Parts: sequence; C-alpha cells; structure tokens
Amino acid sequence: LPDHLHLLCNALDTGPSMAFGDQLRIDPGRAPYVYPEGTYTYQHNFWIGPTAMVHRRADAIEVGGWRFPGPDDRHDAEALLWGRMAARFGPPVLVPELTSVKMPAALRQGIYRERPCDEQRNWWARICAAPDRASFVADALADPSHRPPERYDIATVPDVFTKGLGTAAERHRAARRHKGLDD
Repeated sequence: LPDHLHLLCNALDTGPSMAFGDQLRIDPGRAPYVYPEGTYTYQHNFWIGPTAMVHRRADAIEVGGWRFPGPDDRHDAEALLWGRMAARFGPPVLVPELTSVKMPAALRQGIYRERPCDEQRNWWARICAAPDRASFVADALADPSHRPPERYDIATVPDVFTKGLGTAAERHRAARRHKGLDD
C-alpha cells in the first residue's frame, strides 16, 4: 500500500532489526484474508513474506545474508534469514496495519510464462479508489468477487505448497515449474 515503507521504516527507527506489516493474501481457492492470522508471536524460522518485511541491510549481511536453503532445509530462504537475524538481533516487530497485498506467484500456474497483470491492475484500482486503509481492508475482506480468477484453480497447485511437503529446495523446483519457468 502507498505508506508501506513509511510505516515499516518508522518501526525500524524505534530500534528493531526487522519489521513487517499485516498482509492481505489473495490465494486461489479461498477468500482474501489477513496474514498473519490471529495473534502473532514470532517463532524461530516463522515464514513472513518478503513483500511484507523490511530489515536493516547491515544486520542481514552480518548474519550471512540471503542464502539458498541446503538440500535438507525445510524452511525457505526468507524464513532462514529471519531466523538468523532474530537469533542475533531479536524478533521482527509486527506493525499492526495492513501494508501490502500478496498474490503468491507460486500458487498461479503459468504466471511467469503468460505474464498477466489483470489481478494487479484490479487491486491497484481498488487501493486507489478506497477513501482510507480501513475501508479498503473491509471491502477486500467482505466482497467474494475479490477472489483470484478461476484460471488459478487450487486443484492445479502442487501438494508441496498446500500441504507444506518436501524440502525448501523441492518446493523451489516445484514453484518454478508451476509458475512456468522450467517447462
């Protein structure tokens, strides 16, 4: 959302190494929802989408930066980085405001091959038309027409995503294929 960086950088100014905002998730097969759901308590290697997170660059470098997960790692690269940073500098701080909208590419078959932008265009129009953040969120959560297009049928999403199966490397390979990168 337009003030995403402003809100999260203000949170970093109070001292933490990482901050993230609530995220409106637009997943195939379900109505939009706010993530993280319920009460947030950081747990080691908790997955927070990079779209929602800001962090201090120097702190990320100090703990080894972004790394591709090892062959047996169950956690994705971002969760591993957040975990290393949390162990060294403390857990990320949640800014209790919706700051971003996430339409996971890994859940949209062929998206990188076809490159459609209709979903993003429609959501941007909704953001711009809303008089304020609260109205935007209330509308997004209440209107069932805000679901992803039917072309992203949840039945096409590999089990490694819907059931959290496999290693991070296996999920990465499956995501590339599903998004249309390795056909």
